[in-house]
Amino acid sequence: MKNIFFLVTIAVLAFSCESEISEAELGEKTTVKIEPIYAGATPANSGDTVFQGGDVVKGDVINAKFKITNTGKIPLIIAGIKAGCGCTETTEVPKNPIAPGDFYIIEGKVKTAELSAKNINKYIKVEANVSPYPLMLRIKGNMK
Repeated sequence: MKNIFFLVTIAVLAFSCESEISEAELGEKTTVKIEPIYAGATPANSGDTVFQGGDVVKGDVINAKFKITNTGKIPLIIAGIKAGCGCTETTEVPKNPIAPGDFYIIEGKVKTAELSAKNINKYIKVEANVSPYPLMLRIKGNMK
């Protein structure tokens, strides 16, 4: 009986050590390239994480798109995509990891009918295995 208990204890310890290794692998980070996607020409003041929505009239919707390319050597795992406020809608989280070299399009829609400020500055938070964490995407514009 003591031998069986001893063998079960050793087996549990062996499997618990294996799960620690898996957790360390899950903690690895990858790198990404972020590019705003525009229907026309790219604005001059555009940054990688900023979509310039330009001048809009109250009631318009700013449709922003960001291409997130995995430039690292391990899969990009996006765990969450969250809008900074209720006036902004976002894309669903991808069901599968993004392989190195592949990309995913994150869309954000800002409904200006619900806004009162003239300067629009909205955020989309992307929770993923990247550094810095989280990725913060911005949608900017000016309401006339």
